[in-house]
Amino acid sequence: MATKVTESSKTQLSDEQKRKMVAARKIGGVYRTLAKQVSDEWAEGTDEKMALLKTVHTNILGKDKSGNLRPINDLQYFLFQAAQRKLNPFKGQIHAVYIWDGALGAEKLIPITGIDGFIAIAQRTGRYAGMSECVWEINQSTKLPIKATVDVFAYNPVSGKREVVNTATAWYDEYVKLVNEKVNGKSTGNKVPNSVWANRPNGQLEKCAQALAIRRTFPEEVGGLYVWQEMDHLIGKDHQLDEPEETVEDTIQNAVAEHQKANATEGEVVEAKK
Repeated sequence: MATKVTESSKTQLSDEQKRKMVAARKIGGVYRTLAKQVSDEWAEGTDEKMALLKTVHTNILGKDKSGNLRPINDLQYFLFQAAQRKLNPFKGQIHAVYIWDGALGAEKLIPITGIDGFIAIAQRTGRYAGMSECVWEINQSTKLPIKATVDVFAYNPVSGKREVVNTATAWYDEYVKLVNEKVNGKSTGNKVPNSVWANRPNGQLEKCAQALAIRRTFPEEVGGLYVWQEMDHLIGKDHQLDEPEETVEDTIQNAVAEHQKANATEGEVVEAKK
């Protein structure tokens, strides 16, 4: 049965279109203002920068569960974080992740980067002098790590010598990403590590320890930034995170790990990026 279109519905539709046009003009005005903050390395000219801002707002921050664009303040905050850390979102150096903050009763934007981004930021300070190899404590029964400890080195401003300035320990039970166990497509009610943590528990925990150590050493430079592996530890019971069990990076790393395993007997060595 066809829906009858009345004159009042036409007027209502017209009013809705007008509201959308007004909203679009307002957002366009904000984009024009924010374009002044966009680095020339990202785009040249106001029009290009406005187009870039629209892309970041629409595709990187995305929409909430109601289908609305995220607040313009989030866009401004994300751009500020990216610019301050000199990380390019279009190169995958920084990501926008939203968690549900139960205490606030609203979404909260958390900037996420990889451990390579942490190291790049630390190196720009001129003080960073590398990290130690991870020191592990292993559960002999499960062969899973109990904890991972990393030292951060820096150059002494007086003597110029390389010395330990911070130590950080990440505990497996606090950081491991747990998901619902499924057998034949049905949930068993048990919580188990997701495929990434199951395949490379040491590598995942090492990233957590490294990120924690760098953040403690350079709080002004990387404070407020986190790696994916820290998210569950960060969120806590009052928050929820809508994320796939594996990121694109995780999927690639799993594929490399499988390739390495398959070719191990033939003497081929493939090093998966941690």
